[in-house]
Amino acid sequence: MNMYLQTIPRAIRLHKSGKQLVQWPIVEIEKLRANHVNWPTKILNGGGELLKINGVTPAQADVEISFEVNNNIETAEVLDNWTDPQILCSESSSIKSGLGPFGLLVFASKGLKEFTSVFFRIFKYQQKPLVLFCSDQSRSSLNNDNDLTTYGTFIDVDVLNEKLSLRSLVSS
Repeated sequence: MNMYLQTIPRAIRLHKSGKQLVQWPIVEIEKLRANHVNWPTKILNGGGELLKINGVTPAQADVEISFEVNNNIETAEVLDNWTDPQILCSESSSIKSGLGPFGLLVFASKGLKEFTSVFFRIFKYQQKPLVLFCSDQSRSSLNNDNDLTTYGTFIDVDVLNEKLSLRSLVSS
């Protein structure tokens, strides 16, 4: 079987804060979107709740999701010192804290033996919210010869005044 990796053309712009780049699929990708599945607003109260989204085929999906954080960041775990985000991400997908992890489990197998986790987690650093964004492939395959790398970065977003948005293009 031949496997090919191909990136989606993206538009890159400077975030309004002027501190980081933001990337999004080019507008022509919108023409490929079909069979929309809408999910009503859902309040997540923590506790590791999993919500299955029916009507999405694993072969190809364009998932767009956004999260709003209430004004109470007091439940966020305190981050005492600046830490490598990749290390935090490798620990974070299974650790439940006051604000996260929350996001998507992609290609989740029955019984959750295999899945790729794409998620946010909010910490409190110097009395302000600090958002961690992760893509954790450590459980994406039972075959250890596959790339099981975990990626992470801190993102500059004011979660008290802006939504966290994630768009993931999934294809098997």
